[in-house]
Amino acid sequence: MRTSTNDGHRQVLVVCTANIARSPLVAAVLGGHVRLRGLDAHIEVCSAGIATRRDDPAAEPTVEIARRWGLALEEHRSQPVTDELLATSDLVVTMTERQRDHCSARGRGIGTRCFTLPELARLLDSAELADLPAHLPARFDDAIRAAHRTRPFSAATGEQDVDDPYGRAYEHYVVMANRIAGLLMTVSEALLGPAPTADGHPLA
Repeated sequence: MRTSTNDGHRQVLVVCTANIARSPLVAAVLGGHVRLRGLDAHIEVCSAGIATRRDDPAAEPTVEIARRWGLALEEHRSQPVTDELLATSDLVVTMTERQRDHCSARGRGIGTRCFTLPELARLLDSAELADLPAHLPARFDDAIRAAHRTRPFSAATGEQDVDDPYGRAYEHYVVMANRIAGLLMTVSEALLGPAPTADGHPLA
């Protein structure tokens, strides 16, 4: 974890290319998991893009899917990934391996807490998590360490990227959204602990 963290607050940075299609939705859904568990004061989720302009709105299909899930992205505005964002984030979640490698190369220690979303879900699913503490921030920190330790021993068995639907038909956004929703169920349970109830979940 970043060495400056000692107050129980953790930041998750979600990264894609333009910060208008994939990463805003991932951040919104993960934020829904955080709120469901009443962890808003402890976990902050933000998003950015490695090749983006500032202040672009989210793509309309992404906004529409979020709206259908009870999440609001109308006010989202894009921002570029900065060295400061990377340095102050306890977990960096990218949509592609190329983005992961780009972010990991931008600062010492970032690679130990930087994963593609499919990779993170796979590693957390295969890591030894039975003895994770129930409370935050220890659970969050230990889960990320376990995922990183598992990485050399857990070869990828499928696609490590989340395809970019931008400029394609609405159906491609739906495929993307359903995939990230499933992956985030695994990730949120490992990082945040079991949800108290399915009722009121943004994807229920």
